[in-house]
Amino acid sequence: MTHTPELFDIVNKTQIYENIVFMQGSDADEALIIFDEKGPDALLEHLLQWDIDDSNDYLETPPWGTRDQVIVYHKMDCRLVLSINTRLSYCGLCRVKNKEEKYAQTRGQN
Repeated sequence: MTHTPELFDIVNKTQIYENIVFMQGSDADEALIIFDEKGPDALLEHLLQWDIDDSNDYLETPPWGTRDQVIVYHKMDCRLVLSINTRLSYCGLCRVKNKEEKYAQTRGQN
């Protein structure tokens, strides 16, 4: 796992993880080729095409594994976490939010 000081800031009980996209196996082939040939920034841009609405699933625990390469981005006024595991052939992208922010957003929609 790629550790950055910021990664430890986003793994705590006040955070919630909005799953934007997760690809595995043959579904991840194109994305992992992009990662291998152009790097993580290009992979991020590729995966952002699935960030199209607010109907994403929310997770209470971080959606990356201990052997994943994890990169934190600041983009579009939020923190995005890209996780890649080329050995197990998967990649994913999630948005990190404070639980209070997510639940305030939900109350505002009612």
